[in-house]
Amino acid sequence: MRARLLAACLALAAIAGGGALALTSGSSVPAFVAPNGIVPEAQPVLGAPESTTLIGSTPGEAAGESWAYSLNGGLHILRYTDESEAWQPQSGPLDVHMAPLSGFMPLAGSLAGRTTPSGGVALVGADAAHVTQVLIRNPGGDFREAPTLSPKTSPAQPNALLEPGETLTAGEEGVLMAPLEEPNSRTGLLLVPFEGAGHVQESVLAYDGGEKSAWTREPICAGVNVEPCQPPKPGFRVLAIDATSPTNAWLLARTGSSADGIVLFSRDTSGPTPRWRQRSLGTGALGAAFAQASPTFKEAAVEVSALENGQPLTVTSQGVWVDGKLTVTPTGRPRQSDSFTFFYVPATSG
Repeated sequence: MRARLLAACLALAAIAGGGALALTSGSSVPAFVAPNGIVPEAQPVLGAPESTTLIGSTPGEAAGESWAYSLNGGLHILRYTDESEAWQPQSGPLDVHMAPLSGFMPLAGSLAGRTTPSGGVALVGADAAHVTQVLIRNPGGDFREAPTLSPKTSPAQPNALLEPGETLTAGEEGVLMAPLEEPNSRTGLLLVPFEGAGHVQESVLAYDGGEKSAWTREPICAGVNVEPCQPPKPGFRVLAIDATSPTNAWLLARTGSSADGIVLFSRDTSGPTPRWRQRSLGTGALGAAFAQASPTFKEAAVEVSALENGQPLTVTSQGVWVDGKLTVTPTGRPRQSDSFTFFYVPATSG
């Protein structure tokens, strides 16, 4: 019954047609059946040892390549490939002077480490002095320390970009970061700092992976097609960030307004300094509905929000996947909730 009610509610939006989104409900996705009639089944496999934490896979560099780390007696980075058929220890990370880095400990949580398909890896943690650091691996290379971000100074110094009260991590929220594939086989990183009390998230920190490169600060611009760039209002919060390249990077956010539902920003690299601009979800009924926290339907009260746990945003070269929560209260019936996923195909502008 729940799946039918949710599907009916979604159909109301789809009937009007003309949207930039396609949507699936977690309750109604049909099972895949191969041409020979066989239904795939999960099979047991030998995974990483119990004491390790998985980072991600990089199949574009080697078949079956995956990364993990162990903290038994310090940090040990592990690599698996189909050829080796085993998890193998790798060289330890290097500091900015290319000397062995000691005392680095990754943050807790599944999003402290992420990968790119081509072999890039990023891992966020803290050094022996409890200063937040980022390890970067270029495809085919070793793990090395990115330049250390520090509070702003006067006069300005490279990598001294953090505003008062800003931190790179935030307790259970972990870290908001996305590695990306830069030109010349480099691994770049996008990192959203957390704000202190009374401040608003209004920037993304970017590093292009070059050995002599410094971090830069990129503004988040609130509002669709608003010029000049306007910073977000109080209550704004970035929920997730993901990217495949410098020109295909996205944010999922919550504006703080009770009227707004799903809010997406994309990285605009057309100017001298990249900016993050809010994108319209389209003029069709489906896009307009999911841009609202409480779209209006005659048959039911509906509430729309993005999931705020895990990684609710996945960026591909074809479009953007967003995971959300849909709550429906049909007239005269109990309130019901379900997760949903929609696929957003960006227009050339807007």
